[in-house]
Amino acid sequence: MRRRITAVLGTLTGSAMLALLPVSAIAASGTFTYTTSRGVPERLINPNDNACYSADINGPAANRTDSDAVVFKGRGCTGSSTTLPPRESGNLKGRSVMFVH
Repeated sequence: MRRRITAVLGTLTGSAMLALLPVSAIAASGTFTYTTSRGVPERLINPNDNACYSADINGPAANRTDSDAVVFKGRGCTGSSTTLPPRESGNLKGRSVMFVH
């Protein structure tokens, strides 16, 4: 009986330790390219999902990632937004962008 209790406690301890391990950030795979208000081409390579990126987007943009690119009018991913689906391009205007699977 004592061995059985020890085995169960060992299993529970191992499970609890696995649950406490940090989960790695999920990243969109690919590149998001855009043009700034100064006409300068910029790009984000493999951006993290659900992270807000400052971006002066004003013109042609191409979402060559596997996530939706949500472009926000305001800084800090605030204000109204436009979603650019994966593998799509378009003319956009915004101050920040977030990638969402």
